[in-house]
Amino acid sequence: MASVAACPPCGPDAVLCCRAAVISMSQQSWQQGAWPAAPNASSSSHVFSTRPPRDAIAGASSGLKTFARSLSAGSAALICTPVEAARDGGGVTGTLRGACEGIATAALLPCAGAVFAAGQFARGVAVTPQALVQSLRGQRWSKSQRCWTVDMYSLAEEAARLESRKTKSRKDRKGRNRDEEDASSEGSRRGGVRVHGREYYKLLQVNPSASDVEIRRAYYRESKRCHPDKAGSDPLMVDRFHQLSQAYQVLRSSELRDAYDAGGKDAVVRLSATVDLGALYAAVLSGPQWEPYVGRFALTWIMSGQEDQSGADILDSLTSVWLAPTESPSVWQAQREVHCAQVLAERLEPAMSSDDGAHAEFVAAMRKEADDLAKAPFAPALLLAIAEVYANEATRFLGAFDMRVLTLGREFMQAHSRGRLCLQQARALTSGTRAIMALRSLIAEEGAPAAASSESPRQEPRATTLCLERPAVQEQLPLLAAALWHFTALDIEGTLRRVCRRVLSDISVEAGERRQRAEALLLLASTLREAAEAHGHTGSPGEDRTLLLDKVSETASRMASAGTRGTSKSNAESGDM
Repeated sequence: MASVAACPPCGPDAVLCCRAAVISMSQQSWQQGAWPAAPNASSSSHVFSTRPPRDAIAGASSGLKTFARSLSAGSAALICTPVEAARDGGGVTGTLRGACEGIATAALLPCAGAVFAAGQFARGVAVTPQALVQSLRGQRWSKSQRCWTVDMYSLAEEAARLESRKTKSRKDRKGRNRDEEDASSEGSRRGGVRVHGREYYKLLQVNPSASDVEIRRAYYRESKRCHPDKAGSDPLMVDRFHQLSQAYQVLRSSELRDAYDAGGKDAVVRLSATVDLGALYAAVLSGPQWEPYVGRFALTWIMSGQEDQSGADILDSLTSVWLAPTESPSVWQAQREVHCAQVLAERLEPAMSSDDGAHAEFVAAMRKEADDLAKAPFAPALLLAIAEVYANEATRFLGAFDMRVLTLGREFMQAHSRGRLCLQQARALTSGTRAIMALRSLIAEEGAPAAASSESPRQEPRATTLCLERPAVQEQLPLLAAALWHFTALDIEGTLRRVCRRVLSDISVEAGERRQRAEALLLLASTLREAAEAHGHTGSPGEDRTLLLDKVSETASRMASAGTRGTSKSNAESGDM
């Protein structure tokens, strides 16, 4: 029998291969007079889901997916069967026979899908009371085993395990960095370099092939002769000192030095207006003030320019952010979430006290901190996103303690959370697609003049590096910011959901104290929401075009003057929380 798993991943052949598998399944069921009791896992299980559902909502979701897949398979068979028959040279008779087979398959598969969907929903309804009871007992649903298991999660144990792993990784990284430094020191001298800019080398009295160490020594030697403390107020000496400082600032940076060698001072000026989107994103949207809440944003890590990140790695990381899975997608993400969970548990501790004074101090401190956070540009949107996740997860957890089973508060909150997540995913997918198209166009336009003016092949710029002085870049900045924001919202959603569940499912804390944590989390969410709404705009950063351009220009100028455009070197310690 044809196997769906053996089909190509895409293309017309993949469609025809899937059609063949569907036809084989339908023919087998037709010959046996009934649908096989145990269909091949490599074919029918890809269409019809028979896994035990967790509850009524999971059963309905599984049923809808099954019906949608069967409808898609039937539609593919209806279209592809006559095409395949005609391609195989069957003539008019073969085409008509293929059309009949396609019609039969298109009618059979949706009917079978509807039966399976109804069965899955019925199974979900039947096990919903058991799911509520198991939730009340503190058990969790294992997706791999498809059954309820005792939740033995301990935040302290996971933190110790990850800390041990991070220590070992840090030692390995130090060893690799030491080897790379030894290798780079052997080939640090630049030889046989043809340069267009020579003025800075003449000022420092070094050759264009001088190493970084020679340039640094030359700068110290020449600057001592004309330093204002030694030369006094002589305007010529003061001017020469400033020229030496400017020359050293350019030549000590490998990126600026390459630009100066290729195009002189004009190339350095152009590069000074160039900024990396990853570094700009980190400076505008993220910051140290958010780390106690969400840690280091995933997009900051993805766009940080790690040299060991391939295009496939970046795509996998973005996909993990977009999917917002229930489990941590990487070790780095787990370390980030455990750190945030520990900070959150410590933050909620005063609110769990029976002392009214401590509770009032907690509320006052949280309001002051939220007001301070909300004053920054785009902060209200971040605060509102954090508050939404806190409120949803706290309500979801407290629903498990609600003995009024008929209210189904936990299930409704879970459905609401899933609906909001689907909406965010749709927005991120739409804006991300538009941003990628715009970014590719901008990179192509920016790379063409550089390639035409360069006499020797140069290293291609990173795909996230743009010159902010170009009107086309300024025109597309709101679109790029909106895409980054939607992925940031998904990052916050997925990360904080897992953070809250770590805090609320920690078996090292009694169930009653975990309930107090959830109530304190609701109070914190309300405080953050009030602060966000009190300080105005809570929408996407791309919606306020004037504020966005002003903030980006201010940040880019500050980064350029500090030499931190984020395009030359990666942060080796960025993996440590």
